[in-house]
Amino acid sequence: MQLPITIALRPSASLTAVLLLGHGLALAAVFPCDLPLAGKGLLILLLVLSSFHAVARHAWHRDGPASLILRRDGRMELAWADDSNLELEVVPPTTVHAWLIVLRLRTGRQQRNLVLPPDALGVDNHRKLRVWLCWKAGNTQA
Repeated sequence: MQLPITIALRPSASLTAVLLLGHGLALAAVFPCDLPLAGKGLLILLLVLSSFHAVARHAWHRDGPASLILRRDGRMELAWADDSNLELEVVPPTTVHAWLIVLRLRTGRQQRNLVLPPDALGVDNHRKLRVWLCWKAGNTQA
């Protein structure tokens, strides 16, 4: 694998669908509840706002990084559209599956999570990231 690798992040249709489905189920659970109309209305409003926020942040990467840069020395950088970069450390419990990667990233005291299904990276880049994460884990344990 030739390093460094730059992997562009794209909006994820599958993550959007999962987030909307989860929020839709939560909305459906509000209706049979024995709450005053104002309480139901407030819950519905909060769930709708939560769904917009979750989809924009996690599935569409709004105001988030435009790409990941994987380095040979095990470092990872997030790159934004304005050409600013931020070096991060991948920390446990980062989760790696064939169908989903959840990156736990830390820089100083800040932590952030990136949820990356294959359609957010492309299948080939998703595989490259999984291989890089396994390679990095093997190097840090040695």
